[in-house]
Amino acid sequence: MKPLFAIIFAVIGAYMIIFGLLPLRLGISMGLILVAIGALFLLCIPASYYILPRAPQVYRVLRAVVGGVLAFGAIIAGIAIAQIYSRANAEELPENSVVVVLGAGLSRIDHLTPSLTLEQRLDTAAALLDEREYAVCVVSGGQGSLELVPEAHAMKKYLVEEKGVDPARIIMEDQSRDTETNLLYSARLMRENGLMESSGGHIALVTSDFHEYRACHFADKARLVPHSLPAPVLWSLGPVYWLREALAVVLEIWLGIYS
Repeated sequence: MKPLFAIIFAVIGAYMIIFGLLPLRLGISMGLILVAIGALFLLCIPASYYILPRAPQVYRVLRAVVGGVLAFGAIIAGIAIAQIYSRANAEELPENSVVVVLGAGLSRIDHLTPSLTLEQRLDTAAALLDEREYAVCVVSGGQGSLELVPEAHAMKKYLVEEKGVDPARIIMEDQSRDTETNLLYSARLMRENGLMESSGGHIALVTSDFHEYRACHFADKARLVPHSLPAPVLWSLGPVYWLREALAVVLEIWLGIYS
């Protein structure tokens, strides 16, 4: 393996392992898959230097196999990213839309307040609620293992205290554990509160831009009519989250495997 390729493989491998181990709400299986892929990238480096001088024929076969796998993976990732991008921009929102905000974890400092990513989603929702004084908002997020309160409670508190939103306009969905149940339980609350009839099932779906495609998929399954209202994401985190989301699309939507 040429030194340049060794460096590239080392960077990609370390990046995937670190990302898979970070507490980014990936889910156990998805995190392990990323760690396994990263480990394979790292193992290719010493393996190539060991095999090449001893069995050049085997090395050439392995190089062809690895190259084919990488090319196939790049194609799959490209298709997934194209699908993600298709819903990553703001769409026209019907006037009667219910605003649905998806959780994104609480701060790892106090485990009580919204994370930066979640704040960005809430700020986006608050701007729309300011424009539409009669719009109702559903904040959706259960309580994680390290969180001291359900995300929905922290989300409502932020909207009320920091953004001045009338608490009567906010409905909390605090039982969900993933994107699918976010939308399933939010749809149930909309029906229970008569919002399905008044909105026709139309929702302004507020989540991060990379997350809109998968969220809209599960909104469709919950018999909602989603319209993307993406929140911004820090540019430094963009590649990390888009990589994670491409894997999530393949596992959850294409293969039906849930992390």
